[in-house]
Amino acid sequence: MLLKKAKELGEAMIPSFNSPSGIPYNTWNLTKGLTENGYRPYDNSMGLLSQAGTLQLEYMKLAQLTGNSSFFYKVQNITDVLDKAEKKIPGLYPVYISHETGNFPNYDFISFGGNADSFYEYLIKQYIYVGGAIDQYKRMYEESIDGMHNYLIKEGQIKGHPDLLFIGSLYYNSFISQMEHLACFVPGMLAIGAKILDRPKDLEVAIKLGETCYWSYNSTPTGIGPESFTFLQKNPTLDEQSRLKLSLKQKQKDIFFPDGVYGMNGYYWLRPETVESLFILYRVTGDKSYQEKGWKIWQSIEKWCKTKTAYSGIFHVASKNAKQINNMESTPDVISLDTYVFNTEAHPFLRMKV
Repeated sequence: MLLKKAKELGEAMIPSFNSPSGIPYNTWNLTKGLTENGYRPYDNSMGLLSQAGTLQLEYMKLAQLTGNSSFFYKVQNITDVLDKAEKKIPGLYPVYISHETGNFPNYDFISFGGNADSFYEYLIKQYIYVGGAIDQYKRMYEESIDGMHNYLIKEGQIKGHPDLLFIGSLYYNSFISQMEHLACFVPGMLAIGAKILDRPKDLEVAIKLGETCYWSYNSTPTGIGPESFTFLQKNPTLDEQSRLKLSLKQKQKDIFFPDGVYGMNGYYWLRPETVESLFILYRVTGDKSYQEKGWKIWQSIEKWCKTKTAYSGIFHVASKNAKQINNMESTPDVISLDTYVFNTEAHPFLRMKV
């Protein structure tokens, strides 16, 4: 029964691939896509790298289980289009993609964080999944990781932690020294790739980036890592130095910034990337200290995020007076259940008046 439902869902999503390039649309009307001729999606904006590049494993598995190869060819076309698209830096793919042409528009934002992350992760996982039968995935992955090493990995100035490495982003060829929690999947990805492809340098970088992700947790008053933080590079520019001084002046008194950090988005949305990477690093290296680090993070989550009914995010992990993102302690008139209904993602919908 579950396979039948998976097949139905896979088929229902096929209309989203009906763009001129085959890059799937971000949103579409499921019912009209299945029942009406001349279907057009509501969202004709640019495609996103992570959305286009994170369907492959699921559709490949579906093709295998159902025997329907069309599922595979739909996602393989995406990989081919992205592979052939012109890139200013070999191996590094901008976040936004044209549905019309399959090319990257003149808006250069390159990141291993949000809207890009899982595309890179899936390259090595696709190669592993097919048992190395398709060399394209290996080549694309290695090109991307080489580009990351050359352009996105930087040393920082963290007191007492000189070996930490950070991964930033590029905006029109300018380096942005902001590291996202979402990018903390990279240590795990690199560790897997290092083992499968015999790339020892990648494992060295994976270990250092893993330490950085763990440090981002261990250095806050709550023991939980932020959504993102801006770090001071080893050899900062004059602009970075001036921004550091300005941010420290504007910082709220109850917010704690670790030495070497001069900006922070302190929200915590129960993200799993750091713990996932610690788990993979443990499995790849056998170093049991990663188990202890994962357990310490879990204890912090239990302390700060657990409520009577579920787990909540935190408004600011670096606040000395951290508060949960929930309404458990609010009065009944705040998003009243007499007025609103929550969907499965806990979004409040105003009830219809009949």
